Amino acid sequence: YVLEELDISNMNLTKLTSFGSMFNNCGKNLTSPTKVYVKDQASKDWILNSSNGKPTTWTTENIIIKG
Repeated sequence: YVLEELDISNMNLTKLTSFGSMFNNCGKNLTSPTKVYVKDQASKDWILNSSNGKPTTWTTENIIIKG
């Protein structure tokens, strides 16, 4: 099974310093990466910061501001 969607729009990402391996397996499907829903642009920017341990398949295409 592959996680297709992940809604973290209620998470306060300002409290996190790193994802570590928390979402490591969410990046396994290279043909259709997990859609990740966030609450705002600041959250999206934080996730896309390369130093926080996000899966390498997470890009601007699949990190989506929920609205």
